[in-house]
Amino acid sequence: MPAIQPAITPASLRTIRSLTDCEITAVHGFLDEGQNRIQSLDIEIGRLQNLHSSLRLKTQQLLSFIASHNSLISPLNRLPPDILQDIFYHCLPIAHNATMSVDLPPLSLARVSKRWRNVIYSSPRLWTTLHIVAIPFDVPFHAQSSRANLDAIESWINRSGVLPISISMYHDTQSSSLAARMRTYQVKPYFDIIARHSHRLKSLYFILRDVDWVQLLSPFSSSDFPKLESLCIKDHHESISWDDPSDSRAANALAQDKSLLRAPQLRCLDLPSYLGNRLGEKMQWQNLTSLYVSYWSIQFGDFVRIASQCPNLSECLIRLSYIYAWPDSINDPPNGGPLNFTLPNLRNLMILGTHDDDPTTSDLFRRISTPSLTHLTWKRSSRREPWSFTPLSYMEEEMLESLKEFLSRLVAPLEGLGLWLDPISGEALVGILKCVPGLKRLSTGGFVRPSALPRRRWRRDTPDGYPPFPIPYSFDDTILLGLIPGRMSQIDAALRAHPVHYDFIDEPYDLPCLCPQLEIVRYFSLAKFCHKDLLELVRSRTLSHHKNEVAHLRYISIIFPFSAQPLGLYETEESELLGELEVLGRETGVWVNIEHTSDEAIIQAASDLREGKRVRSKGTVGRAYYASPYVFGEQMLDRWGDSLSAWMSENIVV
Repeated sequence: MPAIQPAITPASLRTIRSLTDCEITAVHGFLDEGQNRIQSLDIEIGRLQNLHSSLRLKTQQLLSFIASHNSLISPLNRLPPDILQDIFYHCLPIAHNATMSVDLPPLSLARVSKRWRNVIYSSPRLWTTLHIVAIPFDVPFHAQSSRANLDAIESWINRSGVLPISISMYHDTQSSSLAARMRTYQVKPYFDIIARHSHRLKSLYFILRDVDWVQLLSPFSSSDFPKLESLCIKDHHESISWDDPSDSRAANALAQDKSLLRAPQLRCLDLPSYLGNRLGEKMQWQNLTSLYVSYWSIQFGDFVRIASQCPNLSECLIRLSYIYAWPDSINDPPNGGPLNFTLPNLRNLMILGTHDDDPTTSDLFRRISTPSLTHLTWKRSSRREPWSFTPLSYMEEEMLESLKEFLSRLVAPLEGLGLWLDPISGEALVGILKCVPGLKRLSTGGFVRPSALPRRRWRRDTPDGYPPFPIPYSFDDTILLGLIPGRMSQIDAALRAHPVHYDFIDEPYDLPCLCPQLEIVRYFSLAKFCHKDLLELVRSRTLSHHKNEVAHLRYISIIFPFSAQPLGLYETEESELLGELEVLGRETGVWVNIEHTSDEAIIQAASDLREGKRVRSKGTVGRAYYASPYVFGEQMLDRWGDSLSAWMSENIVV
């Protein structure tokens, strides 16, 4: 298209005169020609845009074609089905049975591709564990979903083929009618499904509320469960089954010659005490290697009567005050029974109780001997709200003495220790760690209570940036310094100057630090550590561990509260700490996991745990990529979120 010729020259535009008729006609002609040229260019632009879109679409189609063909020759798709089955098997949960959730394996893996779905649905061992939430049929809103749930359970179990299976079931329905509190019929359809596959059951785990165990379990015999190795019969802690523990019908039904508890391969048993105590000598306990007993009010003689019939027992768990009681009630030490009792082959002992069970726990430590013990777990939660000012136990020093006496009877030093003590003083915690110099694995949490508990309202803009108690924290620099080689003298001096003075503080301690053989430290939950001292701890037990004559630290996990450091310096120190720890991780192979949580995150974590959701790490350092879920006491977890929320609304001003 030829260029448009100007109607007038630039010079004529600078003159002020009227155009002639010929010039006006010429200008109109050139304007029409310009408009036509613009229309032509718009048409050309539209054609090119359509061409561009068409080419982009063809490009996307080619990219999709290439990607799909590349996937055909990718290493993952070339894996044989048996290798894929192994990979998928290791994706299944370890700590609990698989759930029927499309967001979790194995169902989530089946949504990736048709090939994966075919592999998963044709792999029986991926379907050998199942957790069932028993939905009641008597609620109209749940009726349809309950029937669908039963069909899904039946299909799931059938996919496991002929392999042994593990099933767990949870049921909790509160009734407003006292006359209709027993809810056995609500779980009966689920038991009917289990009965059809009883010959393949390897593990059964029940937590049921307000059920008649006689009606549920009496139809079963030992011959129905030839492969059963683990059985847990656990009442919900508010179940009315605990209202009349003297009723022996359930115990008598279970103690029959051909009852479920006589299964030939049974090795692990978890029972409420009102059942276990009345089984007595009617049972054959010699095959048991693991025994878990939940007590309402323990009698030492009852426990001995059961445990003495388990010569091969290697693991034992004792739950104290399993049932909610009045907060002011205190369990007296158990009376009667032998003065002491020995479990010669026990390697793992777990004691779970409350603040009110201290006399009982102390008595157990004094009267039980476990010479082969390698791991001890002791969890104690408060009956009061976790964030309230629960006083330190009046028996704290006595409990330390009983624990020390218990540990002195071990043939070899204790290797693993799990502590969740609410509350406990820093002095007592140091005393416990002094008793286990050969400790290799430490998992600990709870709330260390300082001697002074200020009660003042706090604003986030306070000068020092530290919130007053009771924003909870488990440990301060006193505990941290005790784990650093060469710093024990500072700890001893600080403890001697403390108003609370225990006799063990003056006892000689010749080791360079607490727990010199420590290799794994987990869940310093809500720690209030100085970044500098934390870095010194990791360095002293990795780079300088030969010089300091301590074991090489392999793993440490710490959870910092949001305000554990002065707010003004927080970001700078945090960046430096993470950088230093990352370098140490590369140089020494230590796995370091650092997490930070705000008060709101604590509440959310408790809520997620109650719903069975996974709690993920907010930040990782070095070679650690996943933070394990928090572990709380059962009663404590139930009250966690509401208590903290109420405290925040009362004490925190934003």
